Parts: sequence; structure tokens; C-alpha cells
Amino acid sequence: MPSTLRPAQVVLAGVRELDPPEQAYMDAESWIPIPAATLNEQPTALGDLLTQRGAQKLYVHLDLDVLDPTEFSALGWPTPGGLTLRALLALLKDVHARFEVVGGGLTEYLPGDADQEERAARVLHAWLGQQHEDDAAPSD
Repeated sequence: MPSTLRPAQVVLAGVRELDPPEQAYMDAESWIPIPAATLNEQPTALGDLLTQRGAQKLYVHLDLDVLDPTEFSALGWPTPGGLTLRALLALLKDVHARFEVVGGGLTEYLPGDADQEERAARVLHAWLGQQHEDDAAPSD
């Protein structure tokens, strides 16, 4: 059944810089931002918050510019202080384990950088709830 998304259902994860109007809107709508630094230390923080809020089904919108440009540079708006690739992959794995992901959007990838394609593939697989072959290999 179609329904309207309420602002209270939105969580902004991976926040590291907001303009004053963005901050004012988030405050007015009672959005809870989760800073990138928090998710780098505890990738399950998003899932914990969503569980506390009673979420069961999710729409996951992922802007790849949430990643730190030292980890992933095929971005239109690279901004320091973002998520590590490891933290993002762990976050996505946790979200898929806890919730039914019913839709999503994946944006902010600028193809053309061959060095970044493998990282993009790993994120795409995790975003879809699939295991990438590199993530299945035993760790050293």
C-alpha cells in the first residue's frame, strides 16, 4: 500500500557537515543524525537506533559521498571525515540482517575511475544484501 513518508521516519546516517538551513530543518523535524565518526567506531549504531524506533521495513538511500574520499574517490562531492569502506560494508550487512529492505536508491558514483570499480562493486553487493566474492575470502 502506498503511504507518505513522515519526517520522523528519516534517519540521516554518516553526517559530517551540514549547512545552517539543513541543520535548522533537521532540528525542526526532529531528525536524528548519526555522525560518520560514530558509525566508523560502531557500524551497528544505525541498526540499533532503527530497532529502538520500531522499524521493520526500510528504504535505504545511499549517497556514496558518505564515504571518506581517501577510501573512495569516484565522487562528485568528496568531503573528508566520511565513513570507511569497512564501516559502510558492516553497516549495510547489519541493516540487511535486522530489517526487510523494501527499496532504495544509490547515488553519487562517478564511473570512469578503474581503481574504484572494485570498491563500488563491493558496496553495491552489500547495498543489495549480497556477499561480494572478496568479502567471502578468509581474512588473514
